[in-house]
Amino acid sequence: MENSLIKSKSRVQQHGEVFTPAAVVERMLDLPGVRAACERLTATFLEPAAGEGAFLVAILRRKLAAVQKTCIAAADWHQKSLFALTTLYGIELLEDNVEMLVMNLMDTFRTGYEAGLAAFDAAPDPRVMAAARVVIQANMIQGDALTGRTGEGDPIVFTQWRLLPQDAAGSQILRVATSRHEMRELLAAGEEDVAPAPETEEQVVMNLSALLPETAVGAPEPDETIVPILSLGKET
Repeated sequence: MENSLIKSKSRVQQHGEVFTPAAVVERMLDLPGVRAACERLTATFLEPAAGEGAFLVAILRRKLAAVQKTCIAAADWHQKSLFALTTLYGIELLEDNVEMLVMNLMDTFRTGYEAGLAAFDAAPDPRVMAAARVVIQANMIQGDALTGRTGEGDPIVFTQWRLLPQDAAGSQILRVATSRHEMRELLAAGEEDVAPAPETEEQVVMNLSALLPETAVGAPEPDETIVPILSLGKET
C-alpha cells in the first residue's frame, strides 16, 4: 500500500489516483480536533476516496490503542475493539482498491485485536473476527462519493451501528442498534453541515457526524435492529 504513490500513469489520468505517504497521513491525523476524534470510541469517520485504506488503517490503529486503555477485562476488549471498527466508513471507485482496502483493514484489525489480548492473557474470541468481516464489508463501499452511487449504479447506503444502554441487571454484553441510510438522503438532510471533498489538510478526513450524527447511547428507535455486537458475524 505504501510502496508507490501511483499504480500507473493511466490511473492518475483517468481517476486522479495518487496515494498518500504514511508520514503525511500521520501528520494530518495529528491536526487539532482530528487527533481527539481518533481517540474517541463513538467518533465516526468517512473517507470518500479511500484508496487502499491509508487513512482508515491509521485511524483504526489509533482508535484501538485508545480503546484498549479503557478496557478492564478481555470481555470489554472483545466488544469495544469491534465497536471501534464500526465507526469507520470508506467509499472507493476502483474495484481492486476496494479489495485491498478490505484486506488491509482486516489485517490491521486482526493484528491490533490479537495484540490487545496480551494485556489480559486471553485467547481470541472467534466471533470477533467473524463480526469484523461483516462490519468491514458493510462499511467499505465500491462507488463514487460525488454521485452517491455504487459500482452497480445503486444508491450508496450506509449501515449505522449505535451502542445501546446496558441492561439494569448489569450484563456486560454490548448490544448495537443497526439502521440503514441512503447517502443522498442524508446529504440532502444535512447539506449545510457536510464537508466538501478533501482539498486541504483540515478536510482530509470527513467526519461522518454530518451524515450520521454521533449520538449518545440511548434506547432503540423503531427502524433499528437490535443485536449483540459479538453476534454480528451470524449475519454472514
